[in-house]
Amino acid sequence: MSVSSDNIFARKWQYYISRNVPVWHDSLTVTNALTEYKSYKLPALFQARVHRGFQADFYYAMDGECGRDVFGERLNKLLGDPSYIEFLQDVYHKNADTLLQLTETLEPTENSLRTFFEFYGHCICMLDITAMSSTLITDKLNTLFEGVSDATTIIGQYGKPKTKAPFQALAHEIQSFCGNEKEISVEAHRLHALYSWIPANFVGEPWPVEYFEGRLKTKEDTYYHVENVVVPPSLTDLQTYYVDLLSDIAELNEFRKAIFSKVSVMIRPVFTQIGKQLGVGDWKEVALLTHHEILDRMAGMPVDVGSLLSERQQPILIFPDNEGHASVAVGDTDATFEYRFTPHANEKEVRGTVAQKGIVQGKICIVLEPSDFEKFEKGDILCARMTSVDFIPIMKKAGAFVTDEGGLASHATIIAREYKIPCIVGTGVGTRIFQDGDIVEVDAEKGIVRKV
Repeated sequence: MSVSSDNIFARKWQYYISRNVPVWHDSLTVTNALTEYKSYKLPALFQARVHRGFQADFYYAMDGECGRDVFGERLNKLLGDPSYIEFLQDVYHKNADTLLQLTETLEPTENSLRTFFEFYGHCICMLDITAMSSTLITDKLNTLFEGVSDATTIIGQYGKPKTKAPFQALAHEIQSFCGNEKEISVEAHRLHALYSWIPANFVGEPWPVEYFEGRLKTKEDTYYHVENVVVPPSLTDLQTYYVDLLSDIAELNEFRKAIFSKVSVMIRPVFTQIGKQLGVGDWKEVALLTHHEILDRMAGMPVDVGSLLSERQQPILIFPDNEGHASVAVGDTDATFEYRFTPHANEKEVRGTVAQKGIVQGKICIVLEPSDFEKFEKGDILCARMTSVDFIPIMKKAGAFVTDEGGLASHATIIAREYKIPCIVGTGVGTRIFQDGDIVEVDAEKGIVRKV
């Protein structure tokens, strides 16, 4: 299926999330979203991305053919069918096995890379499905538990994943280590081989061996204790179903994060070799090209890679054209798109979903990327688009968490419950409304963050 891009400004759009991802990842995303969701029993989805280097803002067309409204309705209906989560679990694990195999055998040749891109593009759908499912399930639980005084506690206790996420498994291993000083180096190298990829996401840096040595020496971590819990008999069948579904989606969400983080690290040596063939630098420069540009250049077509990389120093808009390719617009187009479709909100407060109860006041610290960590001080209110594993050191000393994105299956929710830190997720625009130094009250009883 293809959708004409001529009327891109005529459609109703919604900003959804932001991520640090390669341009080739997003060119695959916007094109494959029109063809590959059918394998997951879902309709096509028309998307666009605004890139500033690796940092990308995600937008979904909301109305009409391939709109988010139709997609969400279909996904919501499927989530109500117990067989669908079993289907997703089976598909996700099979896809993961195949993707890892393709990554392990990837070579710096056109044919090998084309095969990798084709299946990677198919697997990208897994990212949006769990993210959207988390939001839809959160909305459903808010309705099902409306008026229930201990709803947050019930959902938090019985809706948590049944298995440890990788970062929790690592913390458990560190806590369990009983070796002496001489054995730390050996254990650090073992853990490095197993877990170094955790913070990489798509373009981040993996942990070095020294990171694991430091944690083994201090052993300051706690870890999320997974218990066999029994849902209280006071819950209705529907409440029980969706709490259990939240647990499954949260677990699947962490699983797909792990797969893409592993893949992103594994491909880098090969992409650096590809960069040399293209006459550019390492994998980071290759990551600023669309997948079509990379493949066309490797096929010997006259693609001016140097000019493209120079162009990518400015914001670009990526969307699918009517031939199923990723179209890249530069200049005023991206600015016009953002101005028209960036949401606006009240300048004094934002609202979201309570992930962990509590009421605190403190100083806002906007954290958009790891380079912002050094400005974070103990007791600050962490305000981020979303959180990931590399945020944990500052999360442990935060007064509260406030995120633009996520639902009750998000990383911020899991950490908030583990450390009992007040948390509000899914505010949509918190990082755009607040600024560093703003004094706010985080009312994680009502789901409101307001300037004071």
